[in-house]
Amino acid sequence: MSDPREVEIELGYFNLERTRRENTITTPSVVLNYGFAKNWEAVGEFRVEASPELEITDPGLSLKGVLKEGVLQEKEGVSFAIEVGLLLPSTLPHEHGVGVQAIGIVSGKVAPVTVHVNGGGGLDRDGRHAFSIWGVIGEPPRCASRMAAASLVGEVRFNK
Repeated sequence: MSDPREVEIELGYFNLERTRRENTITTPSVVLNYGFAKNWEAVGEFRVEASPELEITDPGLSLKGVLKEGVLQEKEGVSFAIEVGLLLPSTLPHEHGVGVQAIGIVSGKVAPVTVHVNGGGGLDRDGRHAFSIWGVIGEPPRCASRMAAASLVGEVRFNK
């Protein structure tokens, strides 16, 4: 979670997503987080997909907020957050509309690794299909330098 007036940039090198029994490989992905208040941030994101043309996929704008402080805020217990937002039109066919999604995020520590378990759902960009989403993210301890802090993160996400 970004502190107020702090910008966090997430660059995804490789993403494997399974939706409706179909695998899609996407690279790179970009997520920008801007902390606008304590425990609240604005999130903007998109991916670039080669299939066989370059496509801008999964653009979205959302708000993420911590509802229960815990391990992510250097306190005892699990953290609970929610992310609610708009799925913006993409360059893919049948994704020219606007969708919505809401996701709950529970974060805790397993040994030195921070684990985030996500679950939620919404309405896709064509406005006709409800979907559910869940995933697990593992985040080892950060590598900090004088310029920036970097994290290596692994994520498994399923859409249905």
